[in-house]
Amino acid sequence: MIPWINAFALALSLFLIHAVAFAADSKLPKVWIYTDMSDPTLPGTNHRGTINDPDDVSAMAGYLLMANRFETLGIVVASTHRQEHAASPDQADWANRLFGTAYRTDLKNLQQLGGFPEEIRFTQSCIKSTGELFAEDEKYESLEGYRSVKALLDAAQHLADGEVLNVLCWGSVTEPAILVAHCLTHDKRELLGKLRFIAHWTSSSFHQGTAEHPEDVSNCREDAAACRYMKSIAASGRISYFECGAIGQHGIVSGSPKGKQYYDQFRTSQLGTQFVEGKFVRDCVDHSDSATYWTLLGEYGVSLTDIAADGSNTASVEKRNEGKLAAASQRLHDELLRRSVIAGGGESTVLSSPRMSADRWEMLDTLGTPTARHEAAMVGFEGKCYLLGGRRINPVNVFDPWTGTWTAKSVTPLELHHFQGVVVGDRIYLMGAMTGGYPTETPLEKIVVYSPNKDQFEFVHSIPEARRRGGAGAVYHDGKIYLVGGITHGHMDGYQSWFDAYDPQTGDWEILPDAPHARDHFQAVVIENRLYAAGGRQTSKVTQEVFSRTVAAVDVFDFETGQWLPSTDTPVLPTPRAGNSCAVLDGKLVVAGGESGGRSSAHAEVEVYSPESAAWSTLPSLQRGRHGTGVVRIGDYFYTASGSGGRGGSPELNSTERLQLRP
Repeated sequence: MIPWINAFALALSLFLIHAVAFAADSKLPKVWIYTDMSDPTLPGTNHRGTINDPDDVSAMAGYLLMANRFETLGIVVASTHRQEHAASPDQADWANRLFGTAYRTDLKNLQQLGGFPEEIRFTQSCIKSTGELFAEDEKYESLEGYRSVKALLDAAQHLADGEVLNVLCWGSVTEPAILVAHCLTHDKRELLGKLRFIAHWTSSSFHQGTAEHPEDVSNCREDAAACRYMKSIAASGRISYFECGAIGQHGIVSGSPKGKQYYDQFRTSQLGTQFVEGKFVRDCVDHSDSATYWTLLGEYGVSLTDIAADGSNTASVEKRNEGKLAAASQRLHDELLRRSVIAGGGESTVLSSPRMSADRWEMLDTLGTPTARHEAAMVGFEGKCYLLGGRRINPVNVFDPWTGTWTAKSVTPLELHHFQGVVVGDRIYLMGAMTGGYPTETPLEKIVVYSPNKDQFEFVHSIPEARRRGGAGAVYHDGKIYLVGGITHGHMDGYQSWFDAYDPQTGDWEILPDAPHARDHFQAVVIENRLYAAGGRQTSKVTQEVFSRTVAAVDVFDFETGQWLPSTDTPVLPTPRAGNSCAVLDGKLVVAGGESGGRSSAHAEVEVYSPESAAWSTLPSLQRGRHGTGVVRIGDYFYTASGSGGRGGSPELNSTERLQLRP
């Protein structure tokens, strides 16, 4: 077991020896926490009429349910409202009673999961009684009187080579700032390199504060000078300071499950009850400070690689991270719920939530395989999956999910790729296709149609010369095929925001209002009289930006009004990528796979947008990341096959996987 240490035990030296003895065998991230919370019965001036910061209570209960994922070296109970709290009872005594009792009650059952510390202890901040603010011109040569700061320094000094201590700042940033100033005064920069500060703060004006005084928010005023100092030192490269900002409130909380029925399931355990009762507002739990430890884990939408280490995140980065956390919030809460049920003595299974759920994608052992390819279309037709086109001249491959068999049909009349297949009656229209080799592919002059029942291709109507492009999104709606976006000059340049309607009966074309964003390499779908264009990029080999300029915005066209919705109406795609597949599931938009400039492997993420709730969630990731293919729903399963497993054209895949869907 990993001991949970009281940083201010009288035998401090014994604590440090004991902690280091366990550190050698631990591969868990080492953590030191500053949290601001108090007995919620004490009167004060917050919105509840108390001095408590209740979201910290919920965040701490969640942390204790996850405690076997960390090696915790210290928890300091501080406050950002020190002047108001200076005369209040000892916050650490209260925390030790509240959480200590709950943790001891739940520990026996939690140990089914293994690795939970046997004891928890909270320690009072050294600056509580003084209400001290950080002084930017102070050198802090001595730590006399700063015992909690000294304890953090001692813990850092006992780290082995290569080890890092993650300092999670839910509460006071003043104590970490004092430590940094002290280390710089004594030229202990190597020691600072062993510390990683992860703060639930922001000094940007995004969501809170003002442009003139961005740190002037209710939970940051007394730490404003410390925030500024930490950012300035991080900007000079002397510390690592990850500023999460509001991604907890506007990511985890906004994307969380809603409803008392869901959260009542937590009440089977003591810690689960504390999680719910800490701060339950707007039909969900506010544990926004937990963004620090979920980000540290890096398994739930956002990792430290998504946040600048010098505290310089822009509003656009913060907004993107909010979307990622919102998309992962359901999965995050279900993990907490699973642990809470175990803690209360229930079965160690993941409980279903009110939202749709699924287990995982399953790689299929099929009879035969499709021709490996990418930049192809995968289309559902009469209960089977049709794989058409791709780089080079390929046969049509057909998958029968009832027999698990792939069969080969006719080859395409020429090389066809970068198109989205659209079913109209008994034919599949290959809309917006290109032909030729990278990077100077050319768009087709005519529309190609495949008849599955006849296994035949034919060329039908001509495409107006001025509207020819490939890599566009295509949908069928109310007798017409709609084509949006695309690129006119292969991978060289010419990405467009064009929007057209094509009548497959007459061959007539109608030019419609441009989409809000130009994009290529994406797919589109129709959900309840609206077109959704999601994913894609603005490809330009001319400027050496083939993969990097992904488009996060989702464009929505309302067929009833004949207008594009304002871009601000729809949250951005949490994981921007191109070459992605799009599908529809129970009135929701599904975005799967893709490629982007920031990584060499293809994306495996599967993200789901609900127009009803205007929020993103997640489905299980693909077993194999892939782009340049499609996702097809047949019965209660999603199917996908082929594609490229890496950014660009290789490796081309011939595997098939499926995901069972549940209501």
